[in-house]
Amino acid sequence: MFEVDDTGVHWRTDMESGFSLGLSATEIRKERTGIHAVVTIYQDRYSVDYDTFNVGRREDRTRLANAAQKRMGDALIEAKKLGYLVDDFCREIWPKWCTRFAPELVTPDLSEIQPVAFLLEPYVVQGGGTIAFAAPGMGKSYLAMLMAQSINQGCSAFWPVTQSCVLYVNLERSKISMKRRLALVNAALGLDGETPLQMLNARGRTLSGVAETLGGSFDVLFVDSLSRAGQGSLIDDERMNATMDRLNLVAETWVLIAHAPRGDQTHAFGSVMQDAAADLMLQILAQRKEDGTLGVGIQGTKSNDTALPPLTIYAMGFDKYGMSSFRLATAAEFPEIESGRKMGISDQLFQHVLNAGAMDAGAAAAAIGFPRNKISSIFTHDKRFSRTGKDGRKVLYGVEDSIH
Repeated sequence: MFEVDDTGVHWRTDMESGFSLGLSATEIRKERTGIHAVVTIYQDRYSVDYDTFNVGRREDRTRLANAAQKRMGDALIEAKKLGYLVDDFCREIWPKWCTRFAPELVTPDLSEIQPVAFLLEPYVVQGGGTIAFAAPGMGKSYLAMLMAQSINQGCSAFWPVTQSCVLYVNLERSKISMKRRLALVNAALGLDGETPLQMLNARGRTLSGVAETLGGSFDVLFVDSLSRAGQGSLIDDERMNATMDRLNLVAETWVLIAHAPRGDQTHAFGSVMQDAAADLMLQILAQRKEDGTLGVGIQGTKSNDTALPPLTIYAMGFDKYGMSSFRLATAAEFPEIESGRKMGISDQLFQHVLNAGAMDAGAAAAAIGFPRNKISSIFTHDKRFSRTGKDGRKVLYGVEDSIH
């Protein structure tokens, strides 16, 4: 009898010789070379042998079956019969595994529709993924710890929160550093200095290397940082998808710290697949004053089901121990961050054409990274632009003289 659950595909039968034979496939995945899995053979409830291999390879299946049969002995089962059973089981692994998902007719129940729920408003959606990105040294790790401990302790000192159990995965700093930072975060939140936070400190390890040890004793997962994903190149779409899939499998709600490319703070480094997987993308902007105070601005750059979070600026104070204070910044305290406020498509197009001169929709779309049809529509309907001529078949648009 086959059974399929979240862990894998399982099969069990009672043998004539009086024992229960079981076969189990876990960690099932489709690789470029075929279907791979960890296949385990059980005698009654005890594991006899297991191996990780391409289930389509006869040599690997035979090797596992022979090794298990030697341990069980001819009195329980013949090698040839066990080999047939392993072959039949491996043939069914992928078809059975795919039955986990099937089309279904979904009918909305309007009486049960509720607003989108936040665990920390407006940056952490319950059941969603958030990616916060910035260049190094902009306070994003302290910011992540502040959010994590706020959710963990139900502390609404800076953001409305819903208390939930948090696991903070630190892949970049020493345990000593994290303990010191947590004490400073607790002080900034008005908590007792020894208030704990569940952490996995694995400096130098990767997310893929520690994912299996995370367990399920948490509601929200914070990971610092994406650069330690361990799936390979961050610019490869397939590998980035694998990283996002792993996050979604490990945690229903997650927050991921990412880095911006050198010299460009407008997006997170890596494949666009991370943007596609996240429910919220948060850009972190920073400005340091002469007295050492660090301004940290948070603004949304992408949102699936909620309003895009507007730019909000906080101030971090520092002393010889690290972060000494955290507060909402005062008006005009950090003008450089204010100048980086995210503009809409029309405003970005206006600024680009104003600086670069007249151009056609295709050139403008390539320059600022938006679809050509949207740019063409703005050129046609936004009164700040007007036709200035043609370059062959291309229609050029510039900024109206009265607006300069």
